[in-house]
Amino acid sequence: MKSLAEQIQNAFQKHLFDEQMCDRRRTSVLICCAHSQL
Repeated sequence: MKSLAEQIQNAFQKHLFDEQMCDRRRTSVLICCAHSQL
């Protein structure tokens, strides 16, 4: 079981990674926003 801090950090890193992927693919902002909400 990870600590809360680790969970937040992992989620934040994944969010940044997802945003970079969206930027790279120039996917629509709506899709990126919806994806980050999952």
